[in-house]
Amino acid sequence: MFHDPDRVNHLKEFCDVTIDAIKPEVVLASGDLADGKAADHMGSNQYIEEWRAYKQVLEETKVVEKTIWLDIRGNHDNFNVPGVSSGRSFFHQFSVQGGKHTRSYMQTISKGYEKYTFIAVDACLEPGPRRPFNFIGNINKDQFALLSSFEKESRESNGTIWFGHYPTSCIISPKPGIRNLMHSGTAYLCGHLHTLGGMVPNMYTIQHSGLLELELGDWKDNRMFRVAAFDHGLFSFVDVIHGQWPVILVTNPKHALFSLPNKEPLNLITSSSHIRILVFSPQTIQNVRVRFNNEGNWVDCQNIEGPLYVTMWDPSSFSSGVHNIHVYAEEITGNFRETVQPFSLDGTRLSFQLLPRIALMTHAQHVFHGFFISFVVVSALPFILIRILHILVKGNKFLKPTFSNNFLGNSLRRLWVLATINRLCVPLVLYPLYLTIGPWFIGEVIEGHIGASFAWGTVVDWTVLPTSFTYFYGTIQLFWFHIPFVLILSYCVDAQFQTICEQRNKPNGGARCGSFHMRHVACGIHLLIQTVFAYYFWLAYGTLAFVLGFMRTWSVLMAIYLWRSSTKLCWADFAEARLICGKYDKVNQIQNGETLHAM
Repeated sequence: MFHDPDRVNHLKEFCDVTIDAIKPEVVLASGDLADGKAADHMGSNQYIEEWRAYKQVLEETKVVEKTIWLDIRGNHDNFNVPGVSSGRSFFHQFSVQGGKHTRSYMQTISKGYEKYTFIAVDACLEPGPRRPFNFIGNINKDQFALLSSFEKESRESNGTIWFGHYPTSCIISPKPGIRNLMHSGTAYLCGHLHTLGGMVPNMYTIQHSGLLELELGDWKDNRMFRVAAFDHGLFSFVDVIHGQWPVILVTNPKHALFSLPNKEPLNLITSSSHIRILVFSPQTIQNVRVRFNNEGNWVDCQNIEGPLYVTMWDPSSFSSGVHNIHVYAEEITGNFRETVQPFSLDGTRLSFQLLPRIALMTHAQHVFHGFFISFVVVSALPFILIRILHILVKGNKFLKPTFSNNFLGNSLRRLWVLATINRLCVPLVLYPLYLTIGPWFIGEVIEGHIGASFAWGTVVDWTVLPTSFTYFYGTIQLFWFHIPFVLILSYCVDAQFQTICEQRNKPNGGARCGSFHMRHVACGIHLLIQTVFAYYFWLAYGTLAFVLGFMRTWSVLMAIYLWRSSTKLCWADFAEARLICGKYDKVNQIQNGETLHAM
């Protein structure tokens, strides 16, 4: 509401124009019914104005009288919500299904002699923290048992559609897991990932359990909706941008990419006598034509009833391989649209793209955890290895290293110099290790409810929320702040070392502490950026979380201390470094009569 008032107007158009044109039996609203973001884009809350607008649109358009409206919560609908019974849980006050169902629910719809079941999966955290630590959903044992009972009841239906906000890759659930639980269903329809910033506009896959999982680009920014249909047991769908007409959905022959041999009667395609197409538009459709493989003449289709258009075909002409059906639909106004759909009658399969498979078939908590541990190791292990090697070199058990005059050699030499200075090295090693065990911040995880966030989850109201997104957050902290800071600091320390060595080598030179140089500008800019991130954290979680923000705020204080300490390093501080990396060891030994000792 703060950022795009047109969302409400477009939702009203959808409930008026689009619903009247398509006349669906059921509408599935899969979460994020409200945005829940503050005007500054950082804070998060439940804003009653957004929920009143949502309810007002549904009431003014009387959409619940035109179709069955099944809505479910998304993570944005659960920002800063202490619990489902809380007065701040506006979903349960203003949505269609919230007043009837506390969380997950099931709805069975009969159409003639056929029954279709829709199971809504609510994986929102309970309680619901403020963003960003509710990105991963969770289903506890009680909710899993409830969904299991729904799954058993749904087996008597002709088709079962599961739907929810979180993709299965972003849901933590008890064994055998949410994907195996849904195995008997036809498809799972979800959202949440917002096409990953446009990188994956068509996020579809078939899970190993045989479940078709289809993520839909969001309504918030992309104004996407999906039209789906069952045709003689064959499930077909098309994703549409709001306002683009006519909408074309080919139901026979079915799209080859989404064929489910173990769940659909695909043999009906080869024995069918007609192509079947659904064409929707607020305007009168004056012409629907088809042709195959972009060859031959267009063949006109006949309107049977409502949006259904058919024409005869001979499936035996397409008995092997993958073919394309081209459909052209034109409105009476002259506006037209053409679509191409691949199909196969011999079981030839098409492959899903790699990025959608990664996004939907992995387990986000495992991926985030793996990245986090990897970056912790990358952050701490080099210093530990260098210290071990340093001890071995001093004990004449390892050859003294020589550093090449290139980027890699210079970087290694700088890290070695930094690793020999305890008051700088020790904090740099302890910080990433601390992130694995210590609280990252203590503050109002939910407004009025003090909690603490750790790498493994968030504790609030004596409840442990398995917010695996914390691993991703920690990875970003190490990748964008800690590791670059180590590299910048190592450069500053090495430059200080070289400066002191040069001054020491001058006949009239004396030991002098380092001063601030232009080389420190990069360090200052880097700390300024981290300070801005700490400020954003204050906007998200408040003053207490900012003050007790051990990961964000205190990391800035630690970095300032280390940076300042690096400018005060003197000749004596580099005694260990001179054993390995000093350029002027022999000269200084002769001039000062010094004998170097292992320290």
